[in-house]
Amino acid sequence: MNADSALPSGKANGDTAERLLDLFAGAQGRHGTYDPARLHLVGDKMEMKDEKGQGPRDVPGPPTIDHWQRHLDGKAPLGVRPPREDGKCRWGVVDVDTYGVSHAALVARIEAERLPLVACRSKSGGAHLFLFLSEWSSQATVNETLRAMAVWLDLPADTEVYPPASGEGNWLNMPYFGGDQTDRYAVKKGGLAMSLAEFLYAAERSWMSAEDFGRLSKPTRRTDRASTGEGKVGRAARDLGRYSAELASKREGGRAKLLYGRAKDMGKMISAGWIDEDAVWSALLQSATAGSADPLPYGEASGHIKRGIEDGKKEPPPDDDDNRYPIVESIVIWRGGEETLWEITLTGHGTVTLPVKEAMHYWTFNMRCADKLRTSFRQMKADAWNDQIAAALVVAEEREIPPDETVQGMFGGALREFCMHRHRGDSVEDLMLGRPAQVDDDRRIYFRFEDFHRFLDRKDSGPFRSTKRQVLGRLLTEIGREGVDHGKTTKKLKGVTTEVRWIRSDLFESIDPFRHEDLPPIPGEPI
Repeated sequence: MNADSALPSGKANGDTAERLLDLFAGAQGRHGTYDPARLHLVGDKMEMKDEKGQGPRDVPGPPTIDHWQRHLDGKAPLGVRPPREDGKCRWGVVDVDTYGVSHAALVARIEAERLPLVACRSKSGGAHLFLFLSEWSSQATVNETLRAMAVWLDLPADTEVYPPASGEGNWLNMPYFGGDQTDRYAVKKGGLAMSLAEFLYAAERSWMSAEDFGRLSKPTRRTDRASTGEGKVGRAARDLGRYSAELASKREGGRAKLLYGRAKDMGKMISAGWIDEDAVWSALLQSATAGSADPLPYGEASGHIKRGIEDGKKEPPPDDDDNRYPIVESIVIWRGGEETLWEITLTGHGTVTLPVKEAMHYWTFNMRCADKLRTSFRQMKADAWNDQIAAALVVAEEREIPPDETVQGMFGGALREFCMHRHRGDSVEDLMLGRPAQVDDDRRIYFRFEDFHRFLDRKDSGPFRSTKRQVLGRLLTEIGREGVDHGKTTKKLKGVTTEVRWIRSDLFESIDPFRHEDLPPIPGEPI
């Protein structure tokens, strides 16, 4: 994001409604609205339906400057769908539909993660986190990136994002209904409301180019900060958000004690320089008073926060756990083998490759790190580990294992080596000597399965030593078509009917057969 760049050309002095029309450009076929008189609280959510079920409606035609002006005047709310009819969009939103969310903590976390999002209070008291683009981009890509941002912000797994990956989806209520006299305002540092002018300035400053947007999706932009100490900033913002939600949801006694304890924990981080004291004050105070189901009086809450922060500053800062937990920098998905493998790169520790089932089980993953990387990490909760994996998978790279490195490819190579061995025979009688035999008249190479199994088992190294015969048999059946490229038959060997296998010799025609004159002399056995 070009945070310090000038406002886009022609926007700084434009009409407010026109700037908003351009900022929230979207679907042109229709827009949304509703009767604000029908807006009422149902539980924790503001509903737009009345007792007869009448509610929001679609209106044909694109949003216009006049629609925006009526929206700003508080006369007719405006709803816009992000994607155009061609599946392109220039803005998107993460919908944090959570009662009691701390907007100050959310803004602090967004800043800690360096995400180009502008947070706005929604009509229900939740938050809309807006992403603005300077160029039209695929709605699938915008959806994917917003989902990754939701994971980075530790938001619930069912958090909705707009636009959807495909289709038009729902329209979104626009901010600043009623202009500056609104409760749907953008939020700045400390949880304070932005004026409409401040919002437009912040939104246009956050406008991202296609190049910046592409750079944003790379997994390293989030994870490479642990070694620079910025992981501590992220940890402080995460803890503040968690503490705020905890205070807002606590419905019975003990809130005062909890508030003091959480303020003390944050005081340690304030003294260590991990987070701004004003952000802590604003987030904790909002959660303990206005954001709580059973609010504390303002004066009492302020006293607990002040005392907690001061006591926390007197104690040593929290342990630096940045390097004691795994940070997933990237995942490469390897397909084409017997099972899918994940190559996981961990910031500051290297790369470990393991099956998906082992990667998703944190204890097994940790054990593999101890074996392969000579390091182990502190225990993590399953949800925290799964969130890291989910964020990395959004931008994971997929690769195909080279054919000669797959199990089937290596098996085919071993079979080729056995069948094209320089000691192979040229008649079925040679099978009694443990040799494969090529019979020219039917273009097949015959061999006894036990001789092939013994050949693999005698090799000093290789992936098939001590492999059970039934496993080798299954691999053999996967070569070509049974009855055409390989099969079973019987041969009379010294009067005994013996089951033998065969492979069509054409499968090995690309390999020149060994000729005795091409080989170095073989020393005789010592007497």
